[in-house]
Amino acid sequence: MVRTDSDGVKCEYPSQGTWTFGDIVLSSEFCSGNIGHVEAVDDEQTCFELRTSPDCAGQPFETNYRTWFYFSVSGAKKDQTLTFTVMNMNPQTKMFNQGMKPVYRLGSSAWDKWERIKDEVTYSCGEGRQFQIRFKFRFSSDSTVFFAFSYPYSFEDVKRKLDAIQDAVASKLGAKTSESAIYLERETLTYSLEGRRMEVLTITDYFGASSEREEEIENLFPEGKQRPLVFPEKKYFVLSARVHPGESPAQWMWDGAIDFLVNKEDPRAKALRRAFVFKVVPIINPDGVARGHYRADTQGLNLNRFYDAPDRTRHPTVWAIKELVVWLKGRTNLKFFVDLHAHATKRGCFCYANALPTYQEMIDNMMYARMIAINSAHFDFGSCVFSEKAMESKDRNGQSKEGSSRVGIYRATGLVHSMTVECNYNGGRVVNNKPPAATQDPRASPGETWRGPLPKFNT
Repeated sequence: MVRTDSDGVKCEYPSQGTWTFGDIVLSSEFCSGNIGHVEAVDDEQTCFELRTSPDCAGQPFETNYRTWFYFSVSGAKKDQTLTFTVMNMNPQTKMFNQGMKPVYRLGSSAWDKWERIKDEVTYSCGEGRQFQIRFKFRFSSDSTVFFAFSYPYSFEDVKRKLDAIQDAVASKLGAKTSESAIYLERETLTYSLEGRRMEVLTITDYFGASSEREEEIENLFPEGKQRPLVFPEKKYFVLSARVHPGESPAQWMWDGAIDFLVNKEDPRAKALRRAFVFKVVPIINPDGVARGHYRADTQGLNLNRFYDAPDRTRHPTVWAIKELVVWLKGRTNLKFFVDLHAHATKRGCFCYANALPTYQEMIDNMMYARMIAINSAHFDFGSCVFSEKAMESKDRNGQSKEGSSRVGIYRATGLVHSMTVECNYNGGRVVNNKPPAATQDPRASPGETWRGPLPKFNT
């Protein structure tokens, strides 16, 4: 039977299948699942070799992107131990050398707790840069267990999260709306190539709302719903995530940000809603996320190389978010564009920003990153990059980073604060000494003098 997702898209992909070995059933046949082939390699059927499916497997534009895996195992008996070798991955030696381990979850609920594999994980890289990992798992019950490369966050999980936030905010609104009440609008910005919704949230409070609404934008917001209110005195902030489907840490950063922005009690969240209008795009590549891809869309493209000149037909989601940002820059006080990513080699949380033409712009640019580090225990200011070289360099496929989100948006708008925030899949280098609040507002007091390495930048 062909599975259909909540957006009505039929899901029949080489990356998602089911294999049965006696009582043991291994499956990747669910949203964001990825395993292309499974074999039992012993007579007892307790040792299994699993091959990841490369992005767009079996299609003319099959890629070499192949690391993400996400599968379930059912039918194992309590106290039974199985061995899994996950093969056909891109080389990830650095991460696993630093202690990276896959994650597992007991139970079928999307919100059950994920944990790192507790036993030893071995790894090797053979001919043709074929990387593989091996681990054993002892089943504590006969329940289904899910395994993944990193903490998953599927397309369906995001939809459920958005539904929950929308319901929670709506339940807090009384008949008479106060200026401090949370204002939330949920819209479909466009549709992906396979027909999934690419959504955008508008989050602020009611203070400063005019009677006017945002105007229609040609070829965007296809559902034709009433547009959000206009807040002429507020600054605007665009936050996006998941242009690369396998970068699930980016979605978890988004998850924390969205929970914070709709927190009714936290005075910092209240202050942000009073000063800013947040435009939040949860997933830029919904098709890739649903398919269990690592880096590409349905055409085998790295969409984070097309922000310089996106095509509405070939790259509809990137085209749509760029159109929205350019529209906001021309009609609102847009100040920030932040795109969330994960990083496989560089440890910690940090940003890639742009080299700007004036000293004052560079100071403003770098000070924003420094302020994040002051207010976050995990943001590594010393790992941030603000260099011209990082704006123009080419990746292994020869594609220029001129087409990345932060550079493409900067070139189109001149925004000082246009950056990607990166989070490693596994760990970091430093933990900041987060200062206590200096006042009752509460605002962070200045931290200690910076003693770490300086970020890379141009002067």
